[in-house]
Amino acid sequence: MSATKAQIVADAFGELGLGVRIFDIDPQEQADAVRQLDRMLGTWESKGVRIGYAFDAAASADSGINQQAIDAVVLGLAKRLGPGYGKSLSAVQLQASRDAYDALLIDAAQPTQQQVSPWIPRGAGNGAGVSTFMPDPSSPPVQTQE
Repeated sequence: MSATKAQIVADAFGELGLGVRIFDIDPQEQADAVRQLDRMLGTWESKGVRIGYAFDAAASADSGINQQAIDAVVLGLAKRLGPGYGKSLSAVQLQASRDAYDALLIDAAQPTQQQVSPWIPRGAGNGAGVSTFMPDPSSPPVQTQE
């Protein structure tokens, strides 16, 4: 189970030094922060960074975010929320935010392994008795020599 949207918002306010002990987040501020979270992760999705976020979930529901992405999301949200409260992240927090987001970009850039379509021709040069099309997708994508 990953964090709820409300927990992510609370953590982002905590990164800004506006934790629940010092600063009470009213429902309107939480709703605004969740909207900012939705917008930020919508932008990330458009860039190919898919972390499993549940856009239609309530603030109290599981966000669906992968555990390895939580730091990037919390620090990214804190960066977005800070100016509205006259706060900013420290240099260390900004670097941690960049590092966490870069790690997500690197992960998103890795292609997923896929089976080649059986309708793609093998090409010229195949000997007699060999199908002119790629193997059936039910076969493993990588075969080893034994």
